Parts: sequence; structure tokens; C-alpha cells
Amino acid sequence: MNFTNLSNLSSLSVQGNKSNIVAGTSRYILLDRFLTDVAAGSVNGTSAEPTGGTRKVTDTGSKLSISSGLLTLAGGAGDGDPIMWYPIQTRKSGLLLLGDLTMSATNAFSYVLGFGTNDSSSWTEAGFGFTNASAIKPVAGNALRSSVGEYSATSYKLAIAIRSSGAHFLIKGGSFTNWTLLWSDTNGNSANLYPVVDGGLAVFTEDNLRIPTSLWLPQPIAYDTFTRSNGALGSTESLGPDSQTLTPKVWTGSTWSISTNAAINTPTLGDDLVTNGGFDSDTTGWTATNATLASVAGGQSGNCLEVTNTAASKCYAYQAITTTIGKWYKIYGYYKNGTASSTLKAGTSAGGSQNYGKSLSTATWSARYAEFLATATTTYISCVCESTTAGDTSLFDGISINEVSETSEVFSTIPSNTSNIIIDIVPGTYTETSGGIVLNLDSTTNPQNFVIAYVSTVGTATAKMIKCVGGTYTSIISATVTATGGATLRVIKDGTSYSLYYNNAQVGSTSTISDAGIVDNTTHGLLSTDSGNTLDNFTIFDRGTSGCYNGLDQF
Repeated sequence: MNFTNLSNLSSLSVQGNKSNIVAGTSRYILLDRFLTDVAAGSVNGTSAEPTGGTRKVTDTGSKLSISSGLLTLAGGAGDGDPIMWYPIQTRKSGLLLLGDLTMSATNAFSYVLGFGTNDSSSWTEAGFGFTNASAIKPVAGNALRSSVGEYSATSYKLAIAIRSSGAHFLIKGGSFTNWTLLWSDTNGNSANLYPVVDGGLAVFTEDNLRIPTSLWLPQPIAYDTFTRSNGALGSTESLGPDSQTLTPKVWTGSTWSISTNAAINTPTLGDDLVTNGGFDSDTTGWTATNATLASVAGGQSGNCLEVTNTAASKCYAYQAITTTIGKWYKIYGYYKNGTASSTLKAGTSAGGSQNYGKSLSTATWSARYAEFLATATTTYISCVCESTTAGDTSLFDGISINEVSETSEVFSTIPSNTSNIIIDIVPGTYTETSGGIVLNLDSTTNPQNFVIAYVSTVGTATAKMIKCVGGTYTSIISATVTATGGATLRVIKDGTSYSLYYNNAQVGSTSTISDAGIVDNTTHGLLSTDSGNTLDNFTIFDRGTSGCYNGLDQF
């Protein structure tokens, strides 16, 4: 499908003198410049000027009028009153609805511009919600999304670019100096679309509501569904998610590959750091706290460790290992109940779970395989009996810790020309290892400064954003989510503002990362610490802060 090349558009714009509106009208399916004043309560049944068909209005309180070349909404009864529709349009990729909006205040809710699925209800298939707390929230598939920006009592230009399923949402004005891609969504696929302005409770004016005859879509920096033969990761795809023509970009990462139409990583592991994790004949290397330790028969393989409580408190066996701060480590082990449940932990203190902790109550051997980022030069591995009753036991076997040899191996990236992006990935599986996004990476061979985002399922599922500065990791966002197959993990980076989204909902709050070693880096891509993670549907869009979407002004 071909879309308009904005650099070749005529300089004709609808922003000029309203008396000169006949020339170029053929460029629009809908163009309403509100040329004739119409009193509140009388707009229903009037025609879009100069073209676009009949306006249909619900306005029980006479709050919608046309005056001085503006559509004026003076605060109504609520959703759908007042509301104005235009005639039906047929969904096609690149169908573009634009409008000029001026908000009088930030304390009332309105669906200021969008497409509905009919001309009788207030909710929109794809549109902008300006809420009563200065928040801009897109609507997609009749679902109101989380905040994607803030507005003030000033003027904005809005654009909604329809996709085969879903839409892109762009804005210019206020703090958005250039046309900015606020949000992209894949939900909503109604074939019938009605341009609509829903006044709700808000006070605002609109002008230049228009649908050009030309099609337009933002072009992603890169897109990859990994739908190709197993083997090397190769390059990103030559067609975008909406059939845009793209220049493929080569993925880095020799340990990365494609397996069954998904990206996976098998990073190189160092030697096992645990002494006597098999407990074949004794418990050498392990220290007891409130416990006796024994190597006993019946292990997952040969003998195993039996931890027996000797006090009225939890007991454990532990071992201290030397770790490097900022390095990733794999922890592996089997455990099961003796007479009490068991927990395998990794932390900065004996018995601590600052890095990892997973409790199980099972009568059969269960394997646990996870990872952690070392936060100290000494990490303690603890095998814990969760009972506080003397004489109770827990069993452990096959305990090992391996360092991921090179931090660079956990990333596969592509170059771009911008640090401000919307980046998406769909984790296909959820393990107790990390699979997600890296952005603003400083080096592909010696990474020291970057931001990562992923969903952890160690214990309660948690979406996380972490920054690394000079090799030191700091948590930025961490909040509970519901791990859902097929859900998109997204980061929106704009200047020093970073926002994390999962399954179309914002996680935590927009946060500031201002470290000079991070914010201007233009390398972005994939994160995975284990081959058990599968990653799919990778997309990067330019945020637009540098003006790459400013050709929209030509419509």
C-alpha cells in the first residue's frame, strides 16, 4: 500500500484565510471550517463547510454552537451530550482525521475528537480523551487507555491515523513543540467509522475538522515479527506493521537466534560458583543456621541435602559466593518438602532473599531456574526450611550458580537516529528470567549505561524499569501486573521522561532519567538472559520530538 510522501505535498494548507477555502477542497473527504454562525440548539442537520456532508447533533442543553468560524462547546450534561457526528467513512489504513482544538480549562472530561462505530453513542472507536486531571488518554476499540501526556488550557492540533486494526494518535501544541506520536494501538477494527466530537462536560472550541483524500501513516524505525526460518536473527523486516516500506536493520548478538518464529537468546555461562551443590556424600561448603545438615539418600540425583530445624524459628543452610556487582547470574536447584515447605534464596545476607526467593510446598522434586542481578560482591545462597517447629525438614539438590559471562550478550540491538522513541515487544513466555526491552544503550560491546524493562514472574508478576549508570543498576519503576500471554510491553521515552506500559495500561508513574550517559543514546533493542524467554512483535517508532512528523501540517 502506498502512503503520501509528505515532502512532496502541495504547500496549500487549510490554516489560512477562511474566505479562501474553495481551492484545494478536492483534497478532502471532509473539511469543516464552520463558516456560518449557527445558534446553540440549531446545528443538527446543517452541512459541513465547505465539504463533508450533514452534521448530526445531540444537544439537549443547547451547549453546541458555531460562532466566529469556530465550533464551540460550552460544557454539557456528560458523555454524548453535546455530541456531533459526520457521515460514515470506511476503515482503511492511513485514513486520517485532523482537527484544531483550543481547551478553555483542564478540569472536565471530553472525547474531543475521534471516530465512532455509529452515530448514536458517545464512545469512540479511536479518539482523544482530554480528562479532568489534565491527562490525555487515547481511546482504542472503545477502551480508554492510561494517560499518555498532559494538556493545558491552550491550542492543539490533533491527528488520528487509522490502521487496519487500531490507530496512531499524534498531537502538536502546548508542550508538544513538534507533531508527537503519543500512542499507537492495535485494538479496534470496525469497518464503519463516524467522525465525532463529543463535548462531554468540557469547554473548548474546534476548527478545521478534516479528512484528507491522501492516506498517511507514521513510518516505524524498525519492525520485526521474527517470522522466518530458525537460525541467525538476521535483520528486521522490510515491511512495517501497516505495510510501510522500511529499510531492514541488522541485529547484533551472536548468541541470539530465531526459534519457531520468535527471538531467543542463549548467553554464554561461566563455571558453577557453588561448592558441593550436589551433596553426593557430605555437606561440605555449607553452613547451618538453627539447623543440622545431612547428606541423605533419595535426592533428585543420588544424595541430597536435608535441613532439619533445631529451634523455634526458620532454619537454613547457606553458602557465600563471590559475585560482581551489575553482573547477571543464573540460579538453579531442586527442592521438595521433607516435613515442611522449602525456599531457595539468593541475597546480600545469609537467609536473605534480596535477589531471589521462591517458596514451594511439594512432595516431589521441583526444579527452579531463575536469575538475578548481583548487588554486592558477596551473595549468599540459602536453602531454607520454612517451618518454625524443631525436627521439621526440607530437602534440596543440584544447587548451582553461573555467571552470564558477558553483559553484552543479554542484548540484541539495532541502531537508530533518535533517542526519543516508543518501543514495543511482546514476551511470548514468562519465566523467572528476564526478557524484554533495552533502550538508550551506550555500547554493544561494553554496555555500561542503558535502560531495561521486563516482566518478572519471580513471586508476584511485576513489570520493571531499571537504569544502569556506569555498571550500577537502580530500580526506576516496579509494580504488580497480571502476566498475560500476547500482552505488549512498551516504553515511551521523551527527553528525560520515561513511561512504562504493559497490556495497554501504564505501570507506575512517568519517571525522570536524566543521566548524561543514557538519555542521548540511540541504540535500542531486545533483552533476554535465558533461552526460555521468547520475544515477538518488536516495533520502534520515532516519538517525533525532532520534527519527523511535521509534514502533517500540509494536510
